[in-house]
Amino acid sequence: MKMNEVNRGVIVLNPNQLFLDWVNATDDDGVILTLDEISQDCTAYLTPEIEGDEELREFLEQNHLMLFEQELFAWIRDESEWPINRDLDMFLEWFDIEFYSTVIDSVDEGIEIWE
Repeated sequence: MKMNEVNRGVIVLNPNQLFLDWVNATDDDGVILTLDEISQDCTAYLTPEIEGDEELREFLEQNHLMLFEQELFAWIRDESEWPINRDLDMFLEWFDIEFYSTVIDSVDEGIEIWE
């Protein structure tokens, strides 16, 4: 099997205590979650090729709202419960961001896009 490098990077958003506090305050099912529980299976986002911290910052400036809202929607679908000020500073305060510049496709099948 041949593995191929693809022209993408990966951002993993790890929710931190501020995000957890919002989830626990907003979710009305009575279950109190822990940081370990909500960090078990974080979402990874493919990015364009990014080189260096400056390009990463530029990507986040342009895309933080889409990423932020995707994460909020995964936990609370009622947008009226979402924080009003979803700016870059809040995004960076609520998530620890991991970035990886190398992505290797280890699967011989094509990628399926779900919409």
